[in-house]
Amino acid sequence: MNELNEKTQSPVENFKDGLYEFLFRPPSEKLVSKAGNYFVLGIAYIVGMFHWAWLINYGKIDYKYMDWDMFFNCYKVIQKSLAENSIPYFMPYFYKGTNQFFSFPSTDIFPTVFLLKFLSVDEFFIFQMVFVYSLGFVGCLWLKQIYKWSLFTFVFFFLIFNFNGHIVSHIS
Repeated sequence: MNELNEKTQSPVENFKDGLYEFLFRPPSEKLVSKAGNYFVLGIAYIVGMFHWAWLINYGKIDYKYMDWDMFFNCYKVIQKSLAENSIPYFMPYFYKGTNQFFSFPSTDIFPTVFLLKFLSVDEFFIFQMVFVYSLGFVGCLWLKQIYKWSLFTFVFFFLIFNFNGHIVSHIS
């Protein structure tokens, strides 16, 4: 009986049903559904990546504002120590009453700091932002797969995750 009803539906009703399936159901095994899903996910990734790159002015940050100066100086110390193959025990700057590099908790020792040997600090900032954003996006995709989210649910979660006011205002 359903086959008869599907054949008698108008093209507009078929489009509405297809759009509903595409947005509000987990992706089916149909090639069109998968391709459309990957296309929307790709667009979401690119939009988010450009959002974060734009937010930090594509790596051209004014380092005299708030704690950007501290991070810039820390990355400069790490970059110098990598160039000299030494451990950065001290730095020429005083933060929170000390010039010992590892003594204050804001020291960033993420594994990607080794790229400072090859990149400038500006290039490293943009790389770090895109890399961490990409890890977050992969985590969102993992949640989408685990919980079998529809495209609408994923995009809604992605927008909350990516454009969260607290994170955006903290980084900007």
